[in-house]
Amino acid sequence: MTRLATAWRSLGHLRTIRVRLTLWYVALLVLILLGFSIFLYVRLARVLSEETDRALVLGAQQVVGTLDVQNGMPSLGDALDQLPPAMLVVLFDPAGRRMDASDPRVASPPLPAAVLRPGQQDTVLTTTRVGSEEWRVLIRPIVEQGRVVAILQVAQSAQQKEAALRQLALLMGLAIPTTLLLAIAGGVFLAGRALGPIDRITRAAQRIGAEDLSHRLQLPDSPDEVGRLAATFDEMLTRLEQAFIRQRQFTADASH
Repeated sequence: MTRLATAWRSLGHLRTIRVRLTLWYVALLVLILLGFSIFLYVRLARVLSEETDRALVLGAQQVVGTLDVQNGMPSLGDALDQLPPAMLVVLFDPAGRRMDASDPRVASPPLPAAVLRPGQQDTVLTTTRVGSEEWRVLIRPIVEQGRVVAILQVAQSAQQKEAALRQLALLMGLAIPTTLLLAIAGGVFLAGRALGPIDRITRAAQRIGAEDLSHRLQLPDSPDEVGRLAATFDEMLTRLEQAFIRQRQFTADASH
């Protein structure tokens, strides 16, 4: 118990109003920054995902509009030149065998089994992984005369999205501690400016004794709470001084 009491007394300066105000201010700022950072990160991730999906849909429309169909077998047309380099376009036959690709060197994401079911003609947007790399994939059946003649896959790696999110996380990881350090310094400074007159009132009260009530704070006139407190303190000292003067005068007169 003695050690705990000693340790608590040694931390007495941490229990001052100035420190508590600064800590509350910094804690509130931490919550605001964390909340804003999480919102910004989640929002950016959603926006990037939506932009990727729109790009895939537009790319698929361009490819379908330029497909070269010969003897009922489509092949990729000239629209590939207008697509972003990061976008992979692959053409499969109805059985899921790869027929053509914008970049034959790149391994394409596998087709889901549901896409290969007979009669499946819906466009599918999905996320899959090839090794350690994540891909966003659009799969669209190519229908001629009511039957599926090919399956178009338009895919884009999530590397750019992940790189943007990592960059944002890195910037927030640097910005938040820097902001907090500046906030702590600013909080200590502002708390010192705001509570400085109270320290002067405390020191003045310690110097004042019954034999000398002539000391005054003489702080600049201010309409805030501290200014009114200082003015009230000076008025109280004036009344006490006058009361002591009258008491001394009465005692002197009575002694004669």
